[in-house]
Amino acid sequence: MLEAYKTFWKRAFDFQGISNRKEYWWATLANLIILIFLAVLSEASDEFFNLYFLYIITSIVPNLTLSIRRIQDTGRSGLWVLINFIPFVGGVWLIIICCQPSISTED
Repeated sequence: MLEAYKTFWKRAFDFQGISNRKEYWWATLANLIILIFLAVLSEASDEFFNLYFLYIITSIVPNLTLSIRRIQDTGRSGLWVLINFIPFVGGVWLIIICCQPSISTED
């Protein structure tokens, strides 16, 4: 998980290439754990809320690039990430796409 999280930040502005399922889901899990931890701490203090908000803002682009690379790994255009803007079903559809196997290599 730590290696996937480090790669998540190293490739923060890399819209080219691919990210396999393992890399995508480990980085997503690490982000979720950090966000939950910061959310719990933000209940205690405004400084932690500021840190929580800062983390969300700084991780927008890396999350976007990770999703685009994952979608490209399934053989689709990175523009499929825009499906997330369809209310209700868009997010579910994006998760289904990200769960599909890679076409380039075995996971």
